[in-house]
Amino acid sequence: MKYIDAHCHLQFDAYETDRDQIIEQMKYEDIHGIVVGVDLESSKKAIELAKKHEHLYATVGMHPCYVDEGEFTDEYKTLAEDENVVAIGECGLDFFRQEDSKLQREVFIQQVELAIELDKALMIHSRPSKGTQDAYHEVIDILTEYKKEHRDKLRGNIHFFVGGDKERNALNDLGFTVSVTGVITFTDDYNDMVTGAKHDMLLGETDSPYVAPKPHRGERNSALNVVHVYKKIADLWGIDENEARETLNNNTKRIFGL
Repeated sequence: MKYIDAHCHLQFDAYETDRDQIIEQMKYEDIHGIVVGVDLESSKKAIELAKKHEHLYATVGMHPCYVDEGEFTDEYKTLAEDENVVAIGECGLDFFRQEDSKLQREVFIQQVELAIELDKALMIHSRPSKGTQDAYHEVIDILTEYKKEHRDKLRGNIHFFVGGDKERNALNDLGFTVSVTGVITFTDDYNDMVTGAKHDMLLGETDSPYVAPKPHRGERNSALNVVHVYKKIADLWGIDENEARETLNNNTKRIFGL
């Protein structure tokens, strides 16, 4: 594989008219993608795509912003047992779009425990309230408690990471990578965080259809654009693009068992 998009949503309605073409172009360009579920139906669709295409993989989970729309039932576990599922999530805590929530915590913990039970990685969404790092700190606290007992069985990635060095390092110490999106191509806000990141603990992603990178800002994003994220990481690290690509791919394969 030449590139891996560590987090995309190819099953979303944004791709209804050209999903097959994008997936074929990904295959042609040797771009693999982890298709991330955010609720029951999107998780089912992610698995369907992964079963159909060898260069796609699936996750099963409930996004924190959807916890009010239904329970995290045993059906999620049944889906997660599929061999095409490489992680549980997108799960976590979002204090930016919703108030600090007891239900969010409960559903997140259910998914942490499922990942441990099935020995699969976690795909974590953590978004703090404005001007704070509160969601990251609470995710770190929860993961720390489970790490004490379950050690290497607890692993995964914090997607769309916008925290600082302190949060990144604490997550790395727990065995969790962080991934960055196309945002790094049009703002310098995260340059220092990426530059200072351990090269074996960073991933590249698109979070498509959201946050298209330069030179596609304002357009619908796609997994094809992960190449721009990889290139920017290489620039910030000051290394050859092929070297960065190999490192980022190896990191993603290691965390998700690809």
